[in-house]
Amino acid sequence: FYADISFGPTGPVAMHTIILQVPAASGSVTTPQAVFPFQEATARFIFPRPTWAQQRCRITTSKCSGNGECTTIGTCACDEGWSGNACEQLRVVAETDEGVVLQTLAVAFASLIVASTLMLGFWRLCHCRYRLERRLLEELTQAIAREDQRKIASTRRRLAYCGWNP
Repeated sequence: FYADISFGPTGPVAMHTIILQVPAASGSVTTPQAVFPFQEATARFIFPRPTWAQQRCRITTSKCSGNGECTTIGTCACDEGWSGNACEQLRVVAETDEGVVLQTLAVAFASLIVASTLMLGFWRLCHCRYRLERRLLEELTQAIAREDQRKIASTRRRLAYCGWNP
């Protein structure tokens, strides 16, 4: 801030103020620019000013190589697909996103567990049914040999319940 103040016998009479602003450096030399009064302004007033770290980042990284933005702490926040201290390295992005791959693997693993459980359950059901039918057929054979009509009838009912049809 610069001011030209005229004083009279009772204090300040007139004051002419000019506000200068040093722009963000685009090269090595910067010249202050007038931003007030508006009729004499040579630049637009920028407030708040960037931090010193942010200004240094803009100068030393050429504004993050045009592929990102300088943060208030003076580092580059690179756009998607760029990396490096000054966002100067093109990052090769794989066709598949890492999260999608992990999610696909998790679903495949869960499907494998469910399928294995169902297959084991089906095998156990069939195996138990086979063992039951075999045992009932042995009982039926013994009941026929003894001519035990009551045991023959009950064993046939149990075999019919299992789906056996002689």
